Amino acid sequence: VGDPNGVGGVIKSEGKKGKNKKVDPDVLGQCCVCDAPWERYVGKKKCFACGAPVLMCEKCLQLKLDTGTKEQQLSVRCPLCFEDGRTEAATEAELIENGMLAKGTEKAG
Repeated sequence: VGDPNGVGGVIKSEGKKGKNKKVDPDVLGQCCVCDAPWERYVGKKKCFACGAPVLMCEKCLQLKLDTGTKEQQLSVRCPLCFEDGRTEAATEAELIENGMLAKGTEKAG
């Protein structure tokens, strides 16, 4: 898993999708789709599940995964949402007082 004290606050994930990519120690981040070393935020891409900005390499940007099928859109997730298994679209959730609650579910308590 990553070092919570990563360089510049960037947490490196080691093969979050089961890939054994070579990590470049000079690059702070990775593409959220293919795990390629990447550190430039371009294209204004957001996590499918939470809406946080994500890093996406030029190759994956060209695939336009964020506008494809739901399966393709699920590949555009931040490391936290991927690890938590979040699959509900951020646009389909409604904010509540201390977190997110999917539409159509009831608030506990």
